[in-house]
Amino acid sequence: MTPRVGFIGLGNLGEPMAMQVAKAGFDLTVFDIRPDPIARLVALGAKEAGSIDTLAMRCDVILVAVVDDKQVSDVLLGGSGSTGVLRIAKPGSTVVLHSTVHPDTCRALNSTAAARRIDLLDAPVSGGPHGAQTGSLSIMVGGPASALNRCRAVLLAMGDHVTHLGDLGAGQIAKIANNVALAITMRAVHEALAFAQSNGVNPETMRQLLTWGAANSWVAENWSAIGNSVAHYQAGGAQALANLTYKDLSFALSIAHDRLLALPGTAVTAQLLADPYRSAEIFVTTPPQEPNSEDGHR
Repeated sequence: MTPRVGFIGLGNLGEPMAMQVAKAGFDLTVFDIRPDPIARLVALGAKEAGSIDTLAMRCDVILVAVVDDKQVSDVLLGGSGSTGVLRIAKPGSTVVLHSTVHPDTCRALNSTAAARRIDLLDAPVSGGPHGAQTGSLSIMVGGPASALNRCRAVLLAMGDHVTHLGDLGAGQIAKIANNVALAITMRAVHEALAFAQSNGVNPETMRQLLTWGAANSWVAENWSAIGNSVAHYQAGGAQALANLTYKDLSFALSIAHDRLLALPGTAVTAQLLADPYRSAEIFVTTPPQEPNSEDGHR
């Protein structure tokens, strides 16, 4: 039987993800606190839910794409006028958490889910706005394989890679690892371009050189998109994206500390993201200009 799908959180990734679900022909109900993305989804055939509780009662598979651990807890356990998805959804439902949160948050939520015979999957995504808009996300899944199999067709509407990684929380570990590599690489490309520019080499020429040699990476190839599209697509711009990245690196460092694992590159990158004067600099397309003698700041 084709599941009735709900989607909570129509932000910069959630809205295009929900659009892919609607375009795939699923019976889709959506909820967000803002009317504009709801109107755009309704125009594609989705139904509007008046509340989180209404959506939870109506749907078999409930997808959640909100910002952080607090919002996840509010949506699933109740808050801001909602009873909570895990307290309202029908036994046998599947809740899929696309937000990037601490793995322990997922495990804590699972006690409520299991008590009501609701399956919980953590399924964070990678691929950015372009991947969400084209249905080409990489979706990293932790939780029961049987639950994933029941909603795999829904996830494949949003991503061309759906990878089951193990028990609940494994998807978050993979997403955090992905973001560690991404943040460190962004820092490396930023510093390479800054070094080249400060020594008279055009930074765009240098970026092209990176893509032609052994230092090539997705970051080098998509540097302009990161600065001009991804950062500005994020509500709050580059600074908000820097804050989210810092959150994910902080998760990595906390988990690594508990396992006596050293992550020095992650630690340095996190410290730079915590600097209020420099935290957003890796999300711009060109490194900052060196002051000249006329600036009076030499």
